[in-house]
Amino acid sequence: MDPSSIVTASLSLTGGIAKASLVLSQFVHDCRAAADDVDAICHEMQLLTAVLDTLSRSISRQRDDPLSEALVLQVSNTISGCAVVVEEIEQTIEEYGHDGVWISAKWAMFGKDDIHKLHEGLEVYTMALSIGLHAISLNTGEEIQGDTDMIQSYIEALRLNRDEVLARVNSIGERGPSVRNQTRLDQWIEQMAVLSSYAESTYKDTVVDHEEPAMNQTSPSLAPVQEEIPVTEEQSTSPSLPTAPDLSDLSPATSEELDESVTDPLEHISPVVRHPSTDNTSANGNAGVSVAREPPLPSPASTPSSPMIMAKVLYDFSAQQENELSILAGELVEIVEKKNSAYLAKVGDCLDWKPTLPEVADPKMDNSWEKGDPTPGAPVQHLPAPPYDAQQSLNKTTGGSSQRAMLPRNFASIRWLVALCAVSITASWLFKLGAVFDTPLTTSPHELHHVLKRFEDSLQQCKSLKTFPSRLDPQNRTVNPRWNRVSGQQRPVVLTNATFFDGTSVYPEPMDITFEKGLITRLAPTASSLTSAGFNALFEIYNVHLRFVTPGLVDMHSHHSLGVWPDTGGANDDVNEMQTEWGPMTPFVRVLDGLKAYDEAFMLIASGGITSSLILPGSANIMGGEGFAVKNARNSGEHREYVVEETLLEYGVPEEQRVRYMKLACGENPKDVYGHTRMGNAWILRAHLAKARELLTRQDDYCLAASVASTSSRSTQHDFVKAAGKFPAIPELESTVALLRGRVAFHNHCYLPEDMETMIRVTSEQDIKIKAFHHAIEAWQVPHMLKRKAENITIATFAEFSLYKWEAYSPSLAAGKILNDHGIPVAFKSDHGIAETNAKYLAYQAGVAHAFRLPEDKALQSITSIPAKALDLDYRIGYALPGYDADIVVWDSHPLAIGATPLQVFIDGVPQLESSKVKRSMGTTFKDPPSPSSGVPMVPPMRSLTTVTASLGMTEIVLSPDTGNGLIEPTRDAMKPENINFAKYGVQLQGKAFSRARMGGITRAVSPPTCMGGFLLGSDVGLHITLDSSAKLTYGTIGNSIAKLRKLITDGHGFLNATVFGEVATGKLPLIIHANNHWDIQQVIAVKMDFPSTKLVILGGAEAPLLSQQTIASMPWPWKLVGQQSMLGSTMLRQSV
Repeated sequence: MDPSSIVTASLSLTGGIAKASLVLSQFVHDCRAAADDVDAICHEMQLLTAVLDTLSRSISRQRDDPLSEALVLQVSNTISGCAVVVEEIEQTIEEYGHDGVWISAKWAMFGKDDIHKLHEGLEVYTMALSIGLHAISLNTGEEIQGDTDMIQSYIEALRLNRDEVLARVNSIGERGPSVRNQTRLDQWIEQMAVLSSYAESTYKDTVVDHEEPAMNQTSPSLAPVQEEIPVTEEQSTSPSLPTAPDLSDLSPATSEELDESVTDPLEHISPVVRHPSTDNTSANGNAGVSVAREPPLPSPASTPSSPMIMAKVLYDFSAQQENELSILAGELVEIVEKKNSAYLAKVGDCLDWKPTLPEVADPKMDNSWEKGDPTPGAPVQHLPAPPYDAQQSLNKTTGGSSQRAMLPRNFASIRWLVALCAVSITASWLFKLGAVFDTPLTTSPHELHHVLKRFEDSLQQCKSLKTFPSRLDPQNRTVNPRWNRVSGQQRPVVLTNATFFDGTSVYPEPMDITFEKGLITRLAPTASSLTSAGFNALFEIYNVHLRFVTPGLVDMHSHHSLGVWPDTGGANDDVNEMQTEWGPMTPFVRVLDGLKAYDEAFMLIASGGITSSLILPGSANIMGGEGFAVKNARNSGEHREYVVEETLLEYGVPEEQRVRYMKLACGENPKDVYGHTRMGNAWILRAHLAKARELLTRQDDYCLAASVASTSSRSTQHDFVKAAGKFPAIPELESTVALLRGRVAFHNHCYLPEDMETMIRVTSEQDIKIKAFHHAIEAWQVPHMLKRKAENITIATFAEFSLYKWEAYSPSLAAGKILNDHGIPVAFKSDHGIAETNAKYLAYQAGVAHAFRLPEDKALQSITSIPAKALDLDYRIGYALPGYDADIVVWDSHPLAIGATPLQVFIDGVPQLESSKVKRSMGTTFKDPPSPSSGVPMVPPMRSLTTVTASLGMTEIVLSPDTGNGLIEPTRDAMKPENINFAKYGVQLQGKAFSRARMGGITRAVSPPTCMGGFLLGSDVGLHITLDSSAKLTYGTIGNSIAKLRKLITDGHGFLNATVFGEVATGKLPLIIHANNHWDIQQVIAVKMDFPSTKLVILGGAEAPLLSQQTIASMPWPWKLVGQQSMLGSTMLRQSV
């Protein structure tokens, strides 16, 4: 192919592309301009509405005048034509108002021309209606002089009664004479006098000029050039010439904006020097008039000619004055009302009219508008219906001369004069109805009260948005809000001679701690003499003999009282709100509505030294709901009843000042419950937060507007409520909006680093601060990320409880030390709910962390002051210092030692353990008091340990059965030897659990096969049989299981002698029975008595102490109903057996 042809073709193609681009660009421009054109039409419609409203008001005021009756016919036809044009405009806008490329193209090709024609017609109608309005307004000129005279008499009445008014004003409220009152009254009277004088002089100086100014015949504009008015030196310095207020923004179409556009109208009319403008042409074309004094004129279309509008202006002014002016206005009205009651009644009647459109005139009537000045009764000629040529129509009606020549040249000044006089005339009426009673002009008292009540409620809601929990300096606290005279601490208590940890560090010398009415009041070194320390017989004094005394422990993650102990199944389990109707977002539920004040776990947990706990919802949902902090003291109220409110840590604190907590969860739990991926869960949270952010913005906008309205008149407040409605609120989003505002603390259940990073990312988008990551088993892997991307996040974790699911499979026993070394606060928590997470042993976790190199002070802080700070309650709990709640624990040994047990626990100064046993336990003084560093005992070398486990070697991850031997079906017949499962055939002798066991000195373990429940578990080291609720899965009842057990041993002596059952019956193989209930254990003892050769082992035995004084139950837990009478470790608990 010829290269030149290629070039030519390329150039042609390029030119075509450029041309197409230009066409496309123009098309896009036209489409985008469509919206602006529609907005312009809407603006014209608003202006037309303003003209129609003003015209209707003028016609109504002049309804008894013959000229008005004639004009009504003329104007009615014009209004009818307007209605047709407006309807066509609406139809056109509707036709082109939809989205879509085709609609945009159609608008660009046809719509703009259609709307332009209608636009021109609308402009002509607007001018025609303005002419009618001007003609009607002329008729009001005759009333100006009378009104001016009335104003003068008004002012004179005020002057004559000035002294009387001042005397009455000064007597109100038993106050003496006020110079301020006198000054303000004089100022007000002077302003009214200036206003009246100006109105009168303007009326007298107004002249009608019949000269026809030159007009551009080719232009449809009605605005001729006004002559420039020379100003003499005398006029330019006249002190009686006030500056007219600029009311251009107060058209009837924007009357609802009066409150925002006018602040003090009288400040605009003070006497000042004013030079008239060189261009006094009005907006609608009225010719100017030479006047001696002329203020700047607003647009006639926007000048309020209604006394209602002007009354609103002055009403807003009066409502913004101080209280003295309102009282003054009341006195003025009372005096003036006596002297001018008839005139006030006349003004009131004028304000009662209802603006309505006139009847449509009969088109057959022949009316004409003769050339010359309009007079009452003169016939009026119809203007042709638009569209028509405006200039031609005007020339036709005037015989070729300008219609403006028929009107006063300074017609705009007359309109302004009417408005100005309206201000003066309605002043007394305004002060009577507005300034004194401060009520909207058209509102009944009952409605006003209701609406203003809603406004005040909205202001209170706006105020509450800025209300945050108050944090008193502990040194300034003198009252514990939980204390009461009946069940509260009665006498001051002194703990003397204590090894003391105050929440920060251990003191190097013995200390005395004094507390009274639930507050710590004194902390001092132990005195050599109690008398010298100021103690007397009113004090209860306990010598703790250098034992450790610490603040009450704080557990920042627990579920007790939501799910009670003993567990009775689902009847009392309210930990997770899981309903498909609401899905994974339930921020609106509250723990408070599910707590049970009778939960026995309160006492059990308190016996371990835990005085305060944060109760949180479960982790099934992304947003699980609000948590509440409690004190672990049952029946602590004045009447010692099971009242949930009385268990709250902030009981006695106003609800709006309490700390709030939101529980969120990420990762495996919500993923498994609802089936979403982590991506889906993140999006659900983002969408919810974005929705809440929208509501927050609406609330802020509303409150900003309400704040402005609150400084204005009650009428403005009334109008605000009518326009804006009530405070925007959605109950489902209240907690989330509070979270965005920082009013609710963000506590997040998260295990894995990737989940923590996702939550940091999502919360950063909404500027939310995460208070704590809970569980956070793998946080130790990413300390730098946590420090870099988050600010002061507390890690609330376990010291060693892990390996139970995949998210907990990569722990570190040194996690506490690693995080602490990087400056990240570490708190240990219980997650109380099942037996393995019993909150009673919270101190044990701190001991484990200390054993793996977490410093002593940090280990103690991890269960006292650090969780208290994470809960924003570190001004009340977590420390044992003056001004803090008297939550104190006396220990039998170092709190971090294995087996450390509280001797006494004080909650709000009230002892929780049996006092007599505490005194006996404190009766010994150490000969060689231990130093704080030697508090943890050293264990000498000993032989390796053997333990019985639930699943060691049978499964690696308990909640993932596929990582081990699997589960035994519970429905197999236990009487068939072939159904016995042997653990040795499924054992796996490697895994992280084995490493931990060896680290703890355990070299041997006994593990039964894992099962889903049932009577028969397995054999080899021993034959395992269960007699708890799981046995019911096989035989239905415990009684049937006991019968099968007896038959098994009997058959073992008989035809099953050669089987495992025979070995059990003869004592060659132990029979290990899993039982906790003491009634079940009694049946086992009876079996032993009937078959003495059988070797029985009770595994569990929670209630065994009830059957034998020699049996010691080591660390049992009554989390099931069958074990509720177990011994609770220390026997000093009041309710223990």
